[in-house]
Amino acid sequence: MAAGITILNPGLLTTIQDAGRIGYQAYGVSASGVMDPRAMNVANILVGNDDNEAVLECTMMGPQIRFDVGNVIAITGGDLGASVDGKPVPTYRALKVEAGQTLRFTGLRGGCRAFIAFAGGLDIPLVMGSRSTYMKAKIGGLEGRKLQKDDVIGFRDPKETIHNFDIRGFTPEFVPRNEYTLHVILGPQDDMFTDEGLKTFLSETYTVTPEFDRMGCRLDGPVIAHKNGGAIISEGIAFGAEANDMGVTGVYCPAVNIHRSPYGGRNYEYYSEDPLISGSMAANFVQGANTKGLNCFVKHFALNDQETQRASGLYTYCNEQALRQIY
Repeated sequence: MAAGITILNPGLLTTIQDAGRIGYQAYGVSASGVMDPRAMNVANILVGNDDNEAVLECTMMGPQIRFDVGNVIAITGGDLGASVDGKPVPTYRALKVEAGQTLRFTGLRGGCRAFIAFAGGLDIPLVMGSRSTYMKAKIGGLEGRKLQKDDVIGFRDPKETIHNFDIRGFTPEFVPRNEYTLHVILGPQDDMFTDEGLKTFLSETYTVTPEFDRMGCRLDGPVIAHKNGGAIISEGIAFGAEANDMGVTGVYCPAVNIHRSPYGGRNYEYYSEDPLISGSMAANFVQGANTKGLNCFVKHFALNDQETQRASGLYTYCNEQALRQIY
């Protein structure tokens, strides 16, 4: 294995992820994969990688990484305060890090998870067609676990520079704020809620609680009234479904499934190719609450409307194919 990086401090939770281990759920193997595929794809585009190249997914407190070999990197997703040898560096831009330099993260500024792509890719073996870490089964990534101090990860093909290096960057797509309107489509059980309950759901403000991980996010706010109690039978759910969450109080508040298949466990789905017209709340939620952190509110849920959503200012959205043509 060629030299690459050494983990001096792993941060709170840093794992190797790509688009996921697709096609094995029938055998009990969860897909895993990044929480924000859009951020991963953009990071890879910025450093000249294929879309599905593995990245480091860093949660809330980023790692400290020493570069034993110089390479071109890009950091996308949440702003965790990245710096190289103490000098702040921008996100959503190709960066050259020299051998001996150290990448650090000072803490949350406007995000929850950041993604680091490395030109030429990380020297991690494929397991069932993916390099994603599946912690529950201890497969993929680096020994099937989160990164630890003194871990060494090689580069497959590090780059001194890349084509059009100086123009590989743009303004971060997502502007974090304290309140969001999430766009939804009512599901097949909407008839199990009262008209007043649906009105509550579509008009009230809900707060992101600390019960928020790769599986989903529980919200706190006004109770949503059922017609005949909250015992809704479990079934397969669509990307970004808002789940029936009775909790310990026996009353209903929303919980949003934001990953199709986290490190392990149940196989929830959430992502669409175009988050602006996905018809699910979770593509917005991943870029919203997920990249903002816990201190945010869902101002209200609104029935999905493509033009309204595009005008809402949540994204400066740029087509990934167009980005590749530019760079």
